[in-house]
This record gives sequence, structure tokens and C-alpha cells, in this order.
Amino acid sequence: MQTRRQVWELAVLELKNISIKAAFYFILISIFSSFILVTFSHIESNIAIDVIFIMLFLFYPSWMKAKEIQMQKISGDLWASPTFIMLNQLPISKDMLVKSRMLAYSISAVPFFILQLLILYIFGGGFAETIATGEYIAFSVIWISFSIYAGFIMPASDTGDRVNSLTMTVYTILLSGGALAFFWLFYNFTDRALVQLTVELAQNWPLLSSAASLLLAYLGVRYWLGYMKRHMEKIDYL
Repeated sequence: MQTRRQVWELAVLELKNISIKAAFYFILISIFSSFILVTFSHIESNIAIDVIFIMLFLFYPSWMKAKEIQMQKISGDLWASPTFIMLNQLPISKDMLVKSRMLAYSISAVPFFILQLLILYIFGGGFAETIATGEYIAFSVIWISFSIYAGFIMPASDTGDRVNSLTMTVYTILLSGGALAFFWLFYNFTDRALVQLTVELAQNWPLLSSAASLLLAYLGVRYWLGYMKRHMEKIDYL
């Protein structure tokens, strides 16, 4: 119980650092994404919707972070979150530190995702008429779970890395090339958009798709927690 309370206190400490600028971004992104998402029923198979969903469910929590929490150049080739480095120097166990990062990410992200999905269902025009409430819950579980098992890469990256200009260029090329290759293969072999496919999964197998997504979310949490601890052992923060 004491450990859980300390993890909560560390997460709250990070959330308190969310600046007024970040709050402004929250309002701006909410309005923009809501405006785009309510057109979902008219462009269900549009690639633009896929990009918007992926950008929101992967990167939104990082946009909300105050500058001192975001990953940045510390010195030389060391990139990390200044707040993470500061907390790492205190007598705090690695387990509590990494769990608090994940908790802070979840608290700042999940309510926003629920709000966006609720807005989409209520104001999404004809979309609400094409999917039952239970199926839409399954659709929401799929995407919120995605924000966990894939999105946790963002707080995990705060542990830092030693990156020079060449490495950064190579990473950028590989990630960009990998993303383009994935979308090209996906759209050519499935002949449908990614969001459209998740709608079909939710409609045809709501319980199975929800269970599989929750399992992936659980495994994702376990993986990223382990990754952060192992990575902290490898990085020289001095």
C-alpha cells in the first residue's frame, strides 16, 4: 500500500508540471480532433482518418507535457527527460519510478481518448447508426488498448539514450521508411483503411477483439516496464 501511494505521488508530481500552454494545447487539439472525427461516417475508409487516429492515440500525451518533462538534449549525446534524471538521482526505487511514469501517462491520456470517442459516437452523424453501442465499446477498447501497448513507447523513451547526429538520422529514416512500408502493404493487401478494419473487428467479434486488445495492453505494460528498468541499467547519466 505504501509503495502504491508513493507511485501515485510521483505521478501527481509530474501531472502538476503540465503548463498553461499544455492546457491550451488540450483545448485546441480537442476542438480540432473532434471536428475531424465527427466527419468519420462520411470518410470511413479515408487514409487521413487513419493518420489522425494514430497521431492522437500515440503522441497526444507527449504534446501535453511541459518542456522540463519532455525528452531533450541534456549534454553531449545524452537525450533524456530532465525530470526523470532528477528523480533517478533521488533514493527512489527504479520500480516506483517507471510505474509512476506509466501512471502519469495513463491519467493524462485515457480520459482524453474516452472523451474523443464519446464525441465521435454522439456527433458522428450516421456513424452511430451503423454500429451498436456494445460494438462501439469494443471499438473504443481496441484503440485505447493501442494507446497503451504502442503509446507507452513515449514514456519509456524518457529514460533516455545516447544518440549522435548520425544515429538520429538513421533512426528517422528507418522509422519513416517502416511507417510508409507498413501503410503501403496494409492498404494493398487488405483493400481497406486501418480504422475501418477495427470497426469491422468490433462489429463481427466484439468480445474477442476486446479481450485480445486488453491482453495486448497488459503484455505491453509488462514489456515497457521491463524495458525501462533494463534501459536504466545501461545508460550512463553522468
